[in-house]
Amino acid sequence: MKITSKWTLLLLPLVGLGFPVVANAATTQQPAKQMVVHYQSTTGQKLKANKTFTSTGASVKGYGSQFSPQGNGDAWSTSKGYVTKIKGYVPFSLKKTYSYSKLPAKVTVKYVKESVLNKKVGTSYLKQFNAYRKQQGRSTLKHRKSLLKKVNVRAHELWIRDDHIRPNGQSYNAKMSGYAETMAELPAYYLPAGYMASGLGATLVYNVNGNITYKGTAKTAVNELMTCDKLHRDTELNTWAHYSEVGFSFAADGSGMMAQLFQY
Repeated sequence: MKITSKWTLLLLPLVGLGFPVVANAATTQQPAKQMVVHYQSTTGQKLKANKTFTSTGASVKGYGSQFSPQGNGDAWSTSKGYVTKIKGYVPFSLKKTYSYSKLPAKVTVKYVKESVLNKKVGTSYLKQFNAYRKQQGRSTLKHRKSLLKKVNVRAHELWIRDDHIRPNGQSYNAKMSGYAETMAELPAYYLPAGYMASGLGATLVYNVNGNITYKGTAKTAVNELMTCDKLHRDTELNTWAHYSEVGFSFAADGSGMMAQLFQY
């Protein structure tokens, strides 16, 4: 079975976060102010050396220029923003641009470990997925360790080849294979004004407090696969599978890949 889908990206602001756009207009030089930035994990671990930003009138941006959802952050310019890309971690808390007049003496930027993000979003996804299946009169699909291992590999493989055909040329969607697979992309965009989410498709979601919500992120993936087209929805609500596992693979720039496998 071959399951395919395309997403049209429409950049829209994430409602309710209130990150203002600050112009880069020339400013009159004023007494120098400094802001020390601390980079910390959600568990309190120091991830990199503190960085000091000095301003004599200009605002200090949270993020640099826009980057594309490629998973490697190559287009993410951190030279003009105090939120930096840290390998193996994803920004957990959104940060805003500070004007000179409101520049704090200290700011802490928190990051969540990619593996933790992958696991927590996956756990929430399967819970929501099975609840939806139950609402639709379908059976709850069971867990299987061997299937979880396979799907985690698949999620990471999607960075190499974003296709149902695996890098080794094989596919779990092959006829009579006993498996079926669905996939979703999770793009992320950080702009000087803050976080921007695509209008369609699965996305990384931050709540009104500016922190990642695992449940909200998982919900976008569930909604995408249930609504993008009939073929995906029919696979999600199939009556032949007994097991299902999901794998997520987030990158340091906040983008992600997701694969879900079904097995007889």
